[in-house]
Amino acid sequence: MQPIFPALKEFHPAAAISTSNSLMFFLSRTISTASLPAFLPRAQITGHGDEGLDFGPSLSILAWKSPGIQTLYLESDAPYSGFAASISCFHDLRNFRIVQLSRYEPDFLSGIASLQKLSYLNLTLPENVTLDVSGITSGFSSVKTLRIAGPPGEIHKILKLMSTTTLDELRLTCNLHSVWEENRTGMPDLTRCLDRFSSLTVLEMSSISEIDLNLFDAQFLWLLFSPILRLPQLQKLGYELPLFLTDQRAAEMAAAWPRIETLSLTSETWGEGIPPIDSLRHFAEHCPRLKSLEFPVRVNFVVVDLKPPPPPPPTLSMHALRNFRCILYDEVKSPAVVALHLYQIFPGLKWADGPGAGWSEVQSTLNAFHFLNKQNRQISE
Repeated sequence: MQPIFPALKEFHPAAAISTSNSLMFFLSRTISTASLPAFLPRAQITGHGDEGLDFGPSLSILAWKSPGIQTLYLESDAPYSGFAASISCFHDLRNFRIVQLSRYEPDFLSGIASLQKLSYLNLTLPENVTLDVSGITSGFSSVKTLRIAGPPGEIHKILKLMSTTTLDELRLTCNLHSVWEENRTGMPDLTRCLDRFSSLTVLEMSSISEIDLNLFDAQFLWLLFSPILRLPQLQKLGYELPLFLTDQRAAEMAAAWPRIETLSLTSETWGEGIPPIDSLRHFAEHCPRLKSLEFPVRVNFVVVDLKPPPPPPPTLSMHALRNFRCILYDEVKSPAVVALHLYQIFPGLKWADGPGAGWSEVQSTLNAFHFLNKQNRQISE
Protein backbone atom coordinates (compact mmCIF):
# COMPACT_ATOMS: atom_id res chain seq x y z
CA MET A 1 0.00 0.00 0.00
CA GLN A 2 1.23 3.47 -0.91
CA PRO A 3 2.21 5.52 2.21
CA ILE A 4 0.38 8.76 2.87
CA PHE A 5 3.61 10.74 2.38
CA PRO A 6 5.75 8.70 -0.06
CA ALA A 7 8.68 11.18 -0.06
CA LEU A 8 8.76 11.94 3.67
CA LYS A 9 12.27 12.66 5.03
CA GLU A 10 11.60 13.27 8.74
CA PHE A 11 9.01 11.65 10.98
CA HIS A 12 8.19 12.92 14.48
CA PRO A 13 4.73 11.61 15.35
CA ALA A 14 2.49 12.50 18.25
CA ALA A 15 1.74 9.81 20.81
CA ALA A 16 -1.69 9.12 19.33
CA ILE A 17 -0.13 8.17 15.99
CA SER A 18 2.86 6.30 17.45
CA THR A 19 0.66 3.83 19.30
CA SER A 20 -2.15 3.42 16.76
CA ASN A 21 -2.68 0.92 13.98
CA SER A 22 -2.38 3.73 11.47
CA LEU A 23 1.36 4.23 12.17
CA MET A 24 2.49 2.08 9.23
CA PHE A 25 0.56 4.21 6.74
CA PHE A 26 2.76 7.23 7.56
CA LEU A 27 6.04 5.39 7.07
CA SER A 28 8.12 5.14 3.91
CA ARG A 29 11.61 4.05 2.97
CA THR A 30 12.59 7.66 2.25
CA ILE A 31 12.59 8.60 5.97
CA SER A 32 16.13 9.32 7.22
CA THR A 33 15.32 10.96 10.60
CA ALA A 34 12.68 9.78 13.07
CA SER A 35 11.67 9.91 16.72
CA LEU A 36 9.13 8.34 19.00
CA PRO A 37 7.48 10.78 21.40
CA ALA A 38 8.61 11.83 24.84
CA PHE A 39 6.32 13.16 27.59
CA LEU A 40 3.21 10.99 27.64
CA PRO A 41 0.41 11.56 30.14
CA ARG A 42 0.77 9.18 33.05
CA ALA A 43 -2.80 7.96 32.60
CA GLN A 44 -1.98 6.97 29.04
CA ILE A 45 1.04 4.93 30.15
CA THR A 46 -0.80 2.96 32.82
CA GLY A 47 -4.21 2.82 31.20
CA HIS A 48 -3.68 -0.32 29.07
CA GLY A 49 -3.94 -3.07 31.65
CA ASP A 50 -1.25 -4.07 34.13
CA GLU A 51 1.56 -3.80 31.60
CA GLY A 52 0.75 -0.22 30.57
CA LEU A 53 1.72 1.31 27.24
CA ASP A 54 4.51 -0.35 25.25
CA PHE A 55 6.39 1.31 22.37
CA GLY A 56 8.03 -1.97 21.33
CA PRO A 57 5.53 -2.71 18.53
CA SER A 58 5.87 0.87 17.25
CA LEU A 59 9.66 0.54 17.05
CA SER A 60 9.29 -2.81 15.29
CA ILE A 61 6.98 -1.30 12.66
CA LEU A 62 9.37 1.61 12.19
CA ALA A 63 12.26 -0.81 11.56
CA TRP A 64 10.14 -2.81 9.11
CA LYS A 65 8.81 0.08 7.04
CA SER A 66 11.78 2.53 7.28
CA PRO A 67 14.98 0.47 7.74
CA GLY A 68 17.16 3.16 6.14
CA ILE A 69 16.79 5.63 9.02
CA GLN A 70 20.12 7.29 9.88
CA THR A 71 19.07 9.43 12.86
CA LEU A 72 16.76 8.10 15.59
CA TYR A 73 15.55 9.60 18.89
CA LEU A 74 13.73 7.53 21.51
CA GLU A 75 12.30 9.44 24.45
CA SER A 76 9.48 7.97 26.51
CA ASP A 77 8.39 6.92 29.98
CA ALA A 78 7.03 3.75 28.39
CA PRO A 79 9.11 0.61 27.72
CA TYR A 80 10.28 -0.74 24.33
CA SER A 81 9.78 -4.50 24.35
CA GLY A 82 11.92 -6.39 21.87
CA PHE A 83 14.27 -3.39 21.69
CA ALA A 84 17.42 -5.25 20.60
CA ALA A 85 15.69 -7.21 17.82
CA SER A 86 14.14 -4.05 16.37
CA ILE A 87 17.11 -1.74 16.71
CA SER A 88 19.47 -4.20 14.99
CA CYS A 89 17.38 -3.80 11.81
CA PHE A 90 18.52 -0.20 11.34
CA HIS A 91 21.69 -1.09 9.45
CA ASP A 92 22.34 2.50 8.33
CA LEU A 93 21.77 4.14 11.73
CA ARG A 94 24.49 6.70 12.46
CA ASN A 95 23.01 8.97 15.15
CA PHE A 96 21.12 7.52 18.09
CA ARG A 97 19.71 9.22 21.19
CA ILE A 98 17.86 7.44 24.02
CA VAL A 99 16.52 9.28 27.06
CA GLN A 100 15.49 7.49 30.27
CA LEU A 101 13.40 4.54 29.20
CA SER A 102 11.24 3.01 31.91
CA ARG A 103 12.71 -0.46 31.42
CA TYR A 104 16.01 -1.76 30.06
CA GLU A 105 15.97 -5.33 28.80
CA PRO A 106 19.06 -7.53 29.33
CA ASP A 107 20.02 -7.26 25.65
CA PHE A 108 19.65 -3.45 25.54
CA LEU A 109 23.37 -2.74 25.07
CA SER A 110 24.01 -5.72 22.81
CA GLY A 111 21.35 -4.38 20.46
CA ILE A 112 23.12 -1.03 20.21
CA ALA A 113 26.48 -2.78 19.83
CA SER A 114 25.16 -4.47 16.66
CA LEU A 115 24.92 -1.12 14.84
CA GLN A 116 28.03 -1.17 12.66
CA LYS A 117 27.70 2.39 11.24
CA LEU A 118 26.81 4.17 14.49
CA SER A 119 29.01 7.26 14.97
CA TYR A 120 27.00 9.34 17.48
CA LEU A 121 25.47 7.84 20.64
CA ASN A 122 23.62 9.84 23.30
CA LEU A 123 22.33 7.95 26.37
CA THR A 124 20.56 9.36 29.43
CA LEU A 125 20.17 6.65 32.07
CA PRO A 126 17.93 6.76 35.16
CA GLU A 127 19.35 6.58 38.66
CA ASN A 128 18.35 3.00 39.42
CA VAL A 129 19.34 1.27 36.18
CA THR A 130 21.69 -1.75 36.06
CA LEU A 131 22.88 -2.57 32.56
CA ASP A 132 23.85 -6.06 31.42
CA VAL A 133 27.15 -6.16 29.49
CA SER A 134 27.72 -9.91 29.70
CA GLY A 135 28.37 -11.53 26.36
CA ILE A 136 29.27 -8.29 24.55
CA THR A 137 32.71 -8.91 23.06
CA SER A 138 32.57 -6.53 20.11
CA GLY A 139 30.68 -3.50 18.87
CA PHE A 140 30.79 0.27 19.23
CA SER A 141 33.87 0.28 16.98
CA SER A 142 32.51 3.12 14.83
CA VAL A 143 31.32 5.44 17.63
CA LYS A 144 33.19 8.75 17.43
CA THR A 145 30.98 10.84 19.72
CA LEU A 146 29.54 9.56 23.01
CA ARG A 147 27.34 11.62 25.31
CA ILE A 148 26.16 9.78 28.37
CA ALA A 149 24.48 10.75 31.63
CA GLY A 150 23.84 8.41 34.54
CA PRO A 151 25.39 6.69 37.57
CA PRO A 152 29.22 6.47 37.44
CA GLY A 153 29.20 2.66 37.63
CA GLU A 154 26.95 2.28 34.60
CA ILE A 155 28.90 4.89 32.63
CA HIS A 156 32.07 2.92 33.37
CA LYS A 157 30.49 -0.27 32.00
CA ILE A 158 29.74 1.43 28.70
CA LEU A 159 33.15 3.10 28.41
CA LYS A 160 34.86 -0.28 28.73
CA LEU A 161 33.02 -1.35 25.56
CA MET A 162 34.14 1.63 23.48
CA SER A 163 36.96 1.58 20.93
CA THR A 164 40.08 3.20 22.36
CA THR A 165 41.20 4.51 18.97
CA THR A 166 37.95 5.67 17.34
CA LEU A 167 36.28 7.69 20.10
CA ASP A 168 36.97 11.38 19.48
CA GLU A 169 34.42 13.26 21.62
CA LEU A 170 33.23 12.24 25.10
CA ARG A 171 30.73 14.12 27.26
CA LEU A 172 29.95 12.62 30.68
CA THR A 173 27.32 13.79 33.15
CA CYS A 174 27.65 11.85 36.40
CA ASN A 175 24.70 11.35 38.70
CA LEU A 176 26.74 11.52 41.91
CA HIS A 177 25.61 10.86 45.44
CA SER A 178 25.16 14.04 47.50
CA VAL A 179 27.32 12.46 50.23
CA TRP A 180 30.79 12.45 48.70
CA GLU A 181 31.93 9.33 50.57
CA GLU A 182 29.40 7.31 48.57
CA ASN A 183 31.23 8.26 45.36
CA ARG A 184 34.64 6.94 46.41
CA THR A 185 33.91 3.49 44.95
CA GLY A 186 32.52 4.22 41.48
CA MET A 187 34.27 7.43 40.48
CA PRO A 188 37.93 6.24 40.60
CA ASP A 189 37.17 3.34 38.24
CA LEU A 190 35.40 5.69 35.86
CA THR A 191 38.15 8.32 35.65
CA ARG A 192 40.99 5.77 35.56
CA CYS A 193 39.65 4.35 32.32
CA LEU A 194 39.73 7.72 30.57
CA ASP A 195 43.42 7.61 29.66
CA ARG A 196 42.68 4.56 27.46
CA PHE A 197 41.19 6.95 24.91
CA SER A 198 44.40 8.54 23.70
CA SER A 199 42.73 9.92 20.56
CA LEU A 200 40.18 12.05 22.44
CA THR A 201 40.06 15.66 21.28
CA VAL A 202 36.95 16.74 23.25
CA LEU A 203 36.16 15.81 26.84
CA GLU A 204 33.48 17.29 29.09
CA MET A 205 32.69 16.07 32.60
CA SER A 206 29.95 17.42 34.83
CA SER A 207 27.63 16.38 37.64
CA ILE A 208 23.91 16.87 38.17
CA SER A 209 24.29 16.59 41.96
CA GLU A 210 25.37 19.05 44.64
CA ILE A 211 28.33 17.73 46.62
CA ASP A 212 29.53 18.60 50.11
CA LEU A 213 33.33 18.51 50.38
CA ASN A 214 36.09 19.45 52.72
CA LEU A 215 39.83 20.02 52.44
CA PHE A 216 40.55 16.37 53.21
CA ASP A 217 39.14 15.54 49.76
CA ALA A 218 41.76 17.62 47.91
CA GLN A 219 44.20 14.80 47.11
CA PHE A 220 41.42 12.37 46.21
CA LEU A 221 39.89 14.87 43.79
CA TRP A 222 43.25 15.36 42.10
CA LEU A 223 43.60 11.58 41.72
CA LEU A 224 40.25 11.58 39.94
CA PHE A 225 41.40 14.36 37.62
CA SER A 226 44.97 13.22 36.92
CA PRO A 227 44.13 10.56 34.24
CA ILE A 228 42.95 13.44 32.03
CA LEU A 229 46.54 14.73 32.05
CA ARG A 230 47.43 11.68 29.97
CA LEU A 231 45.27 12.77 27.01
CA PRO A 232 47.75 14.80 24.91
CA GLN A 233 45.42 15.23 21.91
CA LEU A 234 42.78 17.20 23.81
CA GLN A 235 41.60 20.35 22.04
CA LYS A 236 38.61 21.09 24.27
CA LEU A 237 38.18 20.25 27.95
CA GLY A 238 35.25 21.15 30.17
CA TYR A 239 35.42 19.97 33.79
CA GLU A 240 32.71 20.93 36.28
CA LEU A 241 33.52 18.51 39.10
CA PRO A 242 35.14 19.87 42.31
CA LEU A 243 38.89 20.38 42.16
CA PHE A 244 41.46 21.93 44.51
CA LEU A 245 44.25 23.63 42.54
CA THR A 246 47.74 25.03 43.14
CA ASP A 247 50.31 26.75 40.95
CA GLN A 248 52.12 23.43 40.51
CA ARG A 249 48.94 21.72 39.33
CA ALA A 250 48.25 24.55 36.90
CA ALA A 251 51.75 23.96 35.47
CA GLU A 252 51.04 20.22 35.08
CA MET A 253 47.81 20.95 33.23
CA ALA A 254 49.40 23.39 30.81
CA ALA A 255 52.26 21.01 30.01
CA ALA A 256 49.87 18.09 29.43
CA TRP A 257 47.77 19.59 26.60
CA PRO A 258 49.87 21.34 23.92
CA ARG A 259 46.92 21.23 21.46
CA ILE A 260 44.27 22.61 23.81
CA GLU A 261 42.09 25.40 22.35
CA THR A 262 39.28 25.67 24.92
CA LEU A 263 39.77 24.96 28.63
CA SER A 264 36.89 25.39 31.11
CA LEU A 265 37.25 24.47 34.76
CA THR A 266 33.94 25.66 36.17
CA SER A 267 33.45 24.01 39.55
CA GLU A 268 31.98 26.07 42.37
CA THR A 269 34.21 24.30 44.93
CA TRP A 270 37.89 25.23 44.91
CA GLY A 271 39.04 25.04 48.53
CA GLU A 272 41.74 27.43 49.69
CA GLY A 273 44.51 26.56 47.24
CA ILE A 274 43.62 29.03 44.50
CA PRO A 275 46.56 29.58 42.10
CA PRO A 276 47.93 33.13 41.78
CA ILE A 277 47.17 35.08 38.64
CA ASP A 278 50.77 34.57 37.48
CA SER A 279 49.96 30.87 37.11
CA LEU A 280 48.34 31.76 33.82
CA ARG A 281 51.85 32.15 32.43
CA HIS A 282 52.07 28.33 32.28
CA PHE A 283 49.31 28.31 29.66
CA ALA A 284 51.01 31.08 27.70
CA GLU A 285 54.19 29.02 27.63
CA HIS A 286 52.82 25.54 26.87
CA CYS A 287 49.46 26.04 25.11
CA PRO A 288 50.04 28.15 21.97
CA ARG A 289 46.58 27.30 20.51
CA LEU A 290 44.55 28.21 23.60
CA LYS A 291 41.79 30.68 22.62
CA SER A 292 39.33 30.49 25.52
CA LEU A 293 40.15 29.91 29.19
CA GLU A 294 37.90 29.59 32.25
CA PHE A 295 40.10 29.12 35.29
CA PRO A 296 40.20 30.17 38.98
CA VAL A 297 43.00 32.54 39.99
CA ARG A 298 43.59 34.87 42.92
CA VAL A 299 42.85 38.40 41.78
CA ASN A 300 43.70 40.18 45.04
CA PHE A 301 47.24 40.62 46.34
CA VAL A 302 49.02 41.19 49.61
CA VAL A 303 50.24 44.76 49.18
CA VAL A 304 53.51 45.64 50.92
CA ASP A 305 54.16 49.29 51.86
CA LEU A 306 50.99 50.25 49.97
CA LYS A 307 52.66 49.43 46.63
CA PRO A 308 50.99 47.03 44.19
CA PRO A 309 53.05 44.01 43.17
CA PRO A 310 55.00 44.45 39.94
CA PRO A 311 53.51 42.79 36.87
CA PRO A 312 55.32 39.85 35.31
CA PRO A 313 57.61 40.56 32.36
CA PRO A 314 55.68 40.76 29.09
CA THR A 315 55.16 37.67 26.97
CA LEU A 316 57.55 37.90 24.03
CA SER A 317 55.15 36.61 21.36
CA MET A 318 51.48 37.30 20.73
CA HIS A 319 49.42 34.46 22.23
CA ALA A 320 46.19 33.09 20.71
CA LEU A 321 44.10 33.58 23.87
CA ARG A 322 41.21 35.98 23.30
CA ASN A 323 38.75 35.19 26.13
CA PHE A 324 39.46 34.71 29.84
CA ARG A 325 36.95 34.17 32.62
CA CYS A 326 37.99 33.88 36.25
CA ILE A 327 35.75 31.24 37.85
CA LEU A 328 35.93 32.64 41.34
CA TYR A 329 33.36 34.67 43.27
CA ASP A 330 35.71 37.34 44.55
CA GLU A 331 35.69 41.11 44.23
CA VAL A 332 38.54 42.59 42.21
CA LYS A 333 39.95 45.29 44.48
CA SER A 334 42.67 46.51 42.09
CA PRO A 335 41.24 46.24 38.55
CA ALA A 336 44.15 48.08 36.93
CA VAL A 337 46.70 45.72 38.48
CA VAL A 338 44.73 42.65 37.37
CA ALA A 339 44.33 44.07 33.86
CA LEU A 340 48.07 44.75 33.62
CA HIS A 341 48.91 41.21 34.70
CA LEU A 342 46.56 39.74 32.11
CA TYR A 343 47.84 42.04 29.37
CA GLN A 344 51.47 41.22 30.11
CA ILE A 345 50.79 37.47 29.98
CA PHE A 346 48.34 37.49 27.05
CA PRO A 347 48.92 40.61 24.89
CA GLY A 348 46.15 39.58 22.48
CA LEU A 349 43.47 39.11 25.17
CA LYS A 350 40.24 40.87 24.15
CA TRP A 351 37.73 39.89 26.82
CA ALA A 352 38.16 39.30 30.56
CA ASP A 353 35.42 38.81 33.11
CA GLY A 354 34.33 36.93 36.20
CA PRO A 355 31.35 36.52 38.55
CA GLY A 356 32.72 38.92 41.17
CA ALA A 357 32.57 42.71 41.23
CA GLY A 358 35.23 44.81 39.50
CA TRP A 359 35.58 42.92 36.25
CA SER A 360 33.95 45.65 34.18
CA GLU A 361 36.80 47.94 35.30
CA VAL A 362 39.31 45.24 34.37
CA GLN A 363 37.80 45.08 30.88
CA SER A 364 37.84 48.87 30.51
CA THR A 365 41.51 49.02 31.48
CA LEU A 366 42.29 46.19 29.09
CA ASN A 367 40.56 48.10 26.30
CA ALA A 368 42.68 51.15 27.14
CA PHE A 369 45.88 49.10 26.88
CA HIS A 370 44.85 47.87 23.43
CA PHE A 371 43.97 51.39 22.31
CA LEU A 372 47.32 52.78 23.46
CA ASN A 373 49.17 49.92 21.83
CA LYS A 374 47.34 50.58 18.56
CA GLN A 375 48.16 54.29 18.76
CA ASN A 376 51.83 53.53 19.35
CA ARG A 377 51.95 51.23 16.32
CA GLN A 378 50.38 53.91 14.13
CA ILE A 379 52.85 56.53 15.32
CA SER A 380 55.81 54.22 14.73
CA GLU A 381 54.60 53.51 11.18
